[in-house]
Amino acid sequence: MLYAEHYTTLVVGAGPSGVMAAYQASKAGDVLLIDALPRPREKSCGGMLNEYSQSFLKGQEGLGEIPEEVICEPDQLTFRFVDWDRSIRKASTLHFVNVNRQGFDEWLLGILPDTVTIAPSTRLTDIIGNEENGVAVRIGDADDTQAPAMTVTCDYLIGCDGPRSTVRRHLPVSQLSLYKTLQDYIPLTQEIEPYFDCLYTKSLGPTYGYGYVVPKGDHALVGSVFYP
Repeated sequence: MLYAEHYTTLVVGAGPSGVMAAYQASKAGDVLLIDALPRPREKSCGGMLNEYSQSFLKGQEGLGEIPEEVICEPDQLTFRFVDWDRSIRKASTLHFVNVNRQGFDEWLLGILPDTVTIAPSTRLTDIIGNEENGVAVRIGDADDTQAPAMTVTCDYLIGCDGPRSTVRRHLPVSQLSLYKTLQDYIPLTQEIEPYFDCLYTKSLGPTYGYGYVVPKGDHALVGSVFYP
């Protein structure tokens, strides 16, 4: 892919926060939006929109309603705390819209104007630093680590690349805890309750964070988070 030598804004990470950042930044000039994953993005994620996210999306001019084909059944889920050790199940007042994360990401990317260049399978490899014409960074092919990286500059660099953020590691700010997520889609043989169940237990050891079960149509999304 051919890149310009300079962009007004470079956004790293094409998830919902990165797309919204690129959408707003496009009002000030041209944007390069990069993501290490190919399109469509297949990311380990529960795929649920909390009330704050729903309110934010409704406030975005020109975005419109979330397409029906992006929403999973059941379309609304309630967060439920499950303490496995003490046999407690307690529903909360938190409600979510249940979406297909891959489809949701593609829908968001579709709202971006032509002034945003989307570059999948592209990784930020290094931040060189401030230069006369902006912040200089190096970007390369995420699938071919032997391919030569190239240097581009930007007026603004925005990191939306998660807890292992390359941008964040170059800034004097606190770092987030690293974690790993394992999940899979399990076919359902019967209906399950319309809850986003979040499971806590000490029996799996100190590296276990929590587990989750999310109904997604005729499947259940089952996953666990671990802190190595």
